[in-house]
Amino acid sequence: MKIAILKGVKNFEIEEEPIPTISSDEVLIRVKACGVCTSELYFWNGKNKNIEFPRYFGHEPSGIIEKIGKNVKDLKPGDHVTVWAERKGYAEYIKVPKDYVVKIPEEVPFEMALGEPIACAINGVRRSDIQLGDVVAIIGCGFMDSLIIQGVMLRGPSKIIAIDLDDSRLKLAKKLGADIMINPKEQDALKTVMALTGGKGADIVIEATGHQKPLNLAGEMTRIR
Repeated sequence: MKIAILKGVKNFEIEEEPIPTISSDEVLIRVKACGVCTSELYFWNGKNKNIEFPRYFGHEPSGIIEKIGKNVKDLKPGDHVTVWAERKGYAEYIKVPKDYVVKIPEEVPFEMALGEPIACAINGVRRSDIQLGDVVAIIGCGFMDSLIIQGVMLRGPSKIIAIDLDDSRLKLAKKLGADIMINPKEQDALKTVMALTGGKGADIVIEATGHQKPLNLAGEMTRIR
C-alpha cells in the first residue's frame, strides 16, 4: 500500500509498505479521507523543533471497513466509518482498535466525517457546562469553532456571540446559529459584550484561536464567578 511519510521539513514522500495485519480486536480500514490537524502543520513547516524524522501523520481518517478481527461483533466489512488513529492515517489502509471506530451513514461524505475533531469540539462543549439561558461568547470562528457553535446551540443558551476578524467566518457562524457577530476590527469586542450583558460579561467564553491576545480578551469578558 502507499503511505505518506514526513522525511524532513516540508518534505513528504510516498512509499510502499505492507497492508497492516490486524489482531482479533482490531479493524482494517480502507482510507477514503484524512483531515489535517493544525498540530501536524507545525511539524511539517518546522515550527516545532522537537521532532525526529521520519515521521508518520494522520489521526483523523474516515473510510470503509476492509476486514474485522474475530472479536469485533458490531462492525462488518463494507461499513462506512470514522476513526481515531494515533498516526499513519495518510495511507491507503490503516488498522485501529475496534473501540476507535464509529459507523456513519453511507450518504455522509467521507471528508465531512472526521470524527476526531468533531469529538474534540463536543467534549469542549460538554466540559464548559453551559446551562440553559447562558450567554456564550466564542472567540474565533474557524473550523473547530464552527463545530463548537453547533454544539453550544444544543445546550439552550440565550445568546451566542461570535467574535472573529474574518467577516466570511462570521457569516458562517450566523448561519450555524450565532445570534450576534462581532468583528474586532470594526468594533470593540469587550465593550460590546459588556453592553450586551448589562456590564456583567458572558457566562461562558470559549477561546478557540490558540493565541495569547484573544485568551486575555476571554478573561476580561467572562462574568465574575
